[in-house]
Amino acid sequence: MRASRLLPLSAAVSTISLSSSLKLFAKEPIANSIRNSVASTITTRTSVRFLSLSPTDMGSSQSSNTNKSDTTYTARDQKNAKIWDRFANNYSKSPISDEVSYQHKLQKTQELCFTSNSQVVEVAGGTGGTSLIHAPYVRHILATDVSAQMIEIAKAKQIVLQQQAKEETPTASKSMDLSNVDFRQASIEELDRTGMVGPASKDVVMAHSILHLVDNRDETIRTLTKWLKPGGYLVTSTICPGDMSWMVQGIFRTVLPIGHALGLLPKVNALTRRDLVQSMKNAGLDIVYEWQPSLLNNDKQPDTSKAVFLIGKKK
Repeated sequence: MRASRLLPLSAAVSTISLSSSLKLFAKEPIANSIRNSVASTITTRTSVRFLSLSPTDMGSSQSSNTNKSDTTYTARDQKNAKIWDRFANNYSKSPISDEVSYQHKLQKTQELCFTSNSQVVEVAGGTGGTSLIHAPYVRHILATDVSAQMIEIAKAKQIVLQQQAKEETPTASKSMDLSNVDFRQASIEELDRTGMVGPASKDVVMAHSILHLVDNRDETIRTLTKWLKPGGYLVTSTICPGDMSWMVQGIFRTVLPIGHALGLLPKVNALTRRDLVQSMKNAGLDIVYEWQPSLLNNDKQPDTSKAVFLIGKKK
């Protein structure tokens, strides 16, 4: 981890070098043409968007277009946007803590959910790494986040990757085109309210590191499921604080609410793995894949400090 004051559960914070992800999973020749040029320059946190706090993070720098009008963003959305704007730079640069788990999730998503014609939406996509990695496998991805700063970083990353790919292998530039990813600042509520994502319009919805942060988990999952075509997939990697140790749960109940009240931290809900699975089933999803990393000294015991990875198929 970067040198900073970390809240407990730092093990649940997961980041990854985009170049190494492309090396293992992106279609050739994309991996060969991009991975060397972006090594050590572009990293992306994707598995659990959690809280690495340093004095820099808590500064006042914000994107110029963070404050959306009240007709577009609710007061809650605006508050969350400001919080995540503060974290955006460090969020995009932090090193990975569990690359193996992240790679596993990428691979399972690509194997079980995607076709070359898949229409995908990602909510709470942060700085775009996951969507850019998945881009070669699908027709189109709408990648969204509530934070304008996160989206600006994602767009810059996309431009750099495309330019480097074209410079290294100009004759293969079409096959390395990442322009099928559109980045948009938007909350889940805005996407639904404005019709930006309509009912039964997507083959895959990705909602990573967000379901423990929403006010109404059941309602949110029903909305995400509504967007899916019949037979479509909801893919989520979600931290489950309710399954963690009593010491960690105490922090969730005491320290984090104070930070949230001050507008410094997002609201975090103490859901459990069982809660999450049941909410997905109640929304009309069949769980087709369920996985959580195991403890290092006991491969039969899940590591509850890490995210639960679920794929649900719409009936």
